[in-house]
Amino acid sequence: MATKGQDVIYLDEIGKEHAALVTALNPLNEGYLTLIYIDPHAPESANVKKLFDVRHISKVQETNPALPTYHLNAWKDVDESHTALPSDHPALDNPLAPVDVDKNGNRIPVARPEYDAQVAAHRAEHSI
Repeated sequence: MATKGQDVIYLDEIGKEHAALVTALNPLNEGYLTLIYIDPHAPESANVKKLFDVRHISKVQETNPALPTYHLNAWKDVDESHTALPSDHPALDNPLAPVDVDKNGNRIPVARPEYDAQVAAHRAEHSI
């Protein structure tokens, strides 16, 4: 388990990894940490990010067993592996993007080859 002052990896809300430092442990919830990291894309005056009660990736569970688990807003040890969001995952869709429709006005599904491949591999592995 992590200790105060340890380097870890923070996985943000879209699954991007950030090198982070543990600044505090939650004594009531094992595996929940306070982290600090630098966001290079934020303005200089607001690039230090402090996050409270970030859970370990082992605490993240998918509610639908037919889908793979992706770890978001979680931390992991530097040498731990995780499944990153595929580049065509629905969570990365722009909510303001125009919707493609056919001549009858029906929505045309977005092609998601990477995501569909991960879902198919997960289902094959778990015989779902």
